[in-house]
Amino acid sequence: MSDIVDKLKNDPEFIKRVAESVSQNIVISYINQLNEKMNTVIRDVEEIRKGEERDNKIEQLAR
Repeated sequence: MSDIVDKLKNDPEFIKRVAESVSQNIVISYINQLNEKMNTVIRDVEEIRKGEERDNKIEQLAR
């Protein structure tokens, strides 16, 4: 078992593949987090717009 580990530790191609896989997983995780935050911001903006529309209608009715 330790022979296999030693061979893999000294295999630049294996190390490169592991590094690429890890970096891709980190990037994908970060992109998913950003996507969730963007969706939250979009929902918040939509709610603000709805509130502004209601305020404008109320303002027009009050005139």
